[in-house]
Amino acid sequence: MFVFSITSRRSFDEMNEFYDFVQDALAEKRGEAPFSTSDSNTSGGKGKAPKRPPLLAVLVGNKSDKEEEREVPADEAIRFAQEKELGGYYEVSCLLGDGVDDAFIAAAREYVMGPSGTAEAQRKREKQRKKEGKGEEGKRKGCCVS
Repeated sequence: MFVFSITSRRSFDEMNEFYDFVQDALAEKRGEAPFSTSDSNTSGGKGKAPKRPPLLAVLVGNKSDKEEEREVPADEAIRFAQEKELGGYYEVSCLLGDGVDDAFIAAAREYVMGPSGTAEAQRKREKQRKKEGKGEEGKRKGCCVS
């Protein structure tokens, strides 16, 4: 889970750095060269760096109970989650407990089913929906999921 406060622009802006850090740590663990920092699409001017594999993670915006103090629009967070191929975006209030279960369930589903963007994960999700008696139109969206 990548968690930021919807009331703090700075915490959201740091998500790119955290994302890169996790990607680099995983690359190192796999014995691969780390990806470059935020500008990961170039490698010394000699073309594009290899595409990063999607992470098994979701993006969570905390403090949804403080809407009047919001500094990060939901659509911007949704875009970030889509660009990074995360398993969606959820807004929660840890103070009130709102949406927390949905975010953890989504993170667990991401782990079990695989990265959202992969064809295999999509097949698994469709099979699960059919098993639950839900078609494409019945798929649960949760809070702010893209």
